[in-house]
Amino acid sequence: MYTWSGSLANLSPLLPCAQQKYEALGRASRSLVQPPLFLPPAFYHSFKIQEGEISIEAISMDFDRSSQAKSWLFDEQSLQACRAQSTAPHEVDVRKPRVKTVRKFASGFHRSSVSQRSNPCTDNLLDPEAQESLVRFHAHQMQTLVGPTALLPELRTSITVLSTAIMLFRRFYLSNSILYFNPRKMAAACAFFAAKSEEEKIEIGLVSHATNVVHSKVQHAPLCRNELRGVSVFDIQDYEKLLMEGTNYEFRCHHPFSAMHALAIDYTNFSAKKGIFIDVDDILERASAVVQRALVFSDANFLFAPGHVGFAAVAIALGATPRNSGSIGDGLNTYLLDRFACKAQSELDDFEAAVSRIIQCLFRCKHMDLTSTVDAHEVAQRAEEMKFLLRKVSSIRMHLFRRQQPAPISPTRKRSWVEEEFYPPGGNNKRMYSQGVSAKVTPVCH
Repeated sequence: MYTWSGSLANLSPLLPCAQQKYEALGRASRSLVQPPLFLPPAFYHSFKIQEGEISIEAISMDFDRSSQAKSWLFDEQSLQACRAQSTAPHEVDVRKPRVKTVRKFASGFHRSSVSQRSNPCTDNLLDPEAQESLVRFHAHQMQTLVGPTALLPELRTSITVLSTAIMLFRRFYLSNSILYFNPRKMAAACAFFAAKSEEEKIEIGLVSHATNVVHSKVQHAPLCRNELRGVSVFDIQDYEKLLMEGTNYEFRCHHPFSAMHALAIDYTNFSAKKGIFIDVDDILERASAVVQRALVFSDANFLFAPGHVGFAAVAIALGATPRNSGSIGDGLNTYLLDRFACKAQSELDDFEAAVSRIIQCLFRCKHMDLTSTVDAHEVAQRAEEMKFLLRKVSSIRMHLFRRQQPAPISPTRKRSWVEEEFYPPGGNNKRMYSQGVSAKVTPVCH
């Protein structure tokens, strides 16, 4: 046995790898000591500000090189074109209903040529806006399966898990149609997969049980009862594979929460030095609500960088509106000019203009309800529109089922792909289905 006393540097000839690891850990620990602050223009949400001076060292390459920055940021034209193609009919082999033709063209769609984007499909059974409304409906219901407000205490995870699940869910349906892939099953698969990707383990059986609990709570609503059915463990595993293929195996999701927290803390400290005291917890609560609603009901996360969205959420929490001459508010404007005076004025103007566009985008979204007053008549009208949409989707699924002209029901007839996806078996086979066993009736010989 060898013993040693002294500095680690004396062992450099003998343990070069150990010294390198020690120095790396030292640099990491020193960077963690620095309080988190917001990254100014041209960067996103990873940064470091040295004490005593405003010297910004960008370490935002994590997002710049991520698949989200390269493949999942669109402009408005390409996003609408992508959704128009997502509602096109899928190729389905009726002899093998479990074998799905999963599409993944949304990944990198904005880099495709204009000629490929400008060919709308005329055979769509469902228009893109109707599909997106149903996608938002199921994305909103995912908060009952996972996240801080999940129904089951064992499934209550961080807000990051819920945000990742919603992002993956919406990415999948940018390439695929909800008429061919059950959104409720996909939502359960996204919740389970997001927990694994964010390293917060949950049990797959509990996710399946949570879907059954939700289904039992909506028994009084026929339309929701049909959409929010229970999902078996087998279906979650099956749809998890479809999710991976439909997102082109690009699972990394960056969210605005780190930028939002950093900006709120630094802005309150900046205001306190000027004699203005702001409750940082209140700002974070309101900004988090804006970010989460934007993730579900708007396209901001597909159009803008997460750091910009986080800045816009804090600006809205501080009272910024599109009526403020298109600015981010006097308080944040002064903060940018004073806090980052080393930056060029043109760079600050470009950043403020980008954040202002996000604020206008969020206020234009009719599903966000960012205004202080909510019209009860408008809410009732949206509810009726959703009921009509659910009836329409149900009738289209039945149309797809009848178009196959199935044979009369017999003990040996295989269920069609529409039956497998949207209509679970009844009777004695219902128990088998809930346990993840495919429905199959064995003929009885007398």
